[in-house]
Amino acid sequence: MDLDLIYDLANKLDKETFFEVLDRLKINEFNDKNLLGLLEEYRWEQSLSRTAFSRKIGISKQGYQNWISSKRVPNNRVLQVASILGISEEEAYKLNYKK
Repeated sequence: MDLDLIYDLANKLDKETFFEVLDRLKINEFNDKNLLGLLEEYRWEQSLSRTAFSRKIGISKQGYQNWISSKRVPNNRVLQVASILGISEEEAYKLNYKK
């Protein structure tokens, strides 16, 4: 990512907006196509911020951030994520544990 762009954004935007823009500019950090990676791709395709997306699926922003940090969807949410992505439950569980 271009550091000049980041510097310009930081100087022109308030803190919350800056981090929202930075989040949308980030290169996808999930290259291995695990379940969370597919969910993040879906979120990007829907043009949703992490905050908006977490609300849409019924969890807190911090809860979604915890998924990102652990790089896994909690077992009690795999079926919901499978439904969102239109994949089978079996496929979702396999992808959730893919390294």
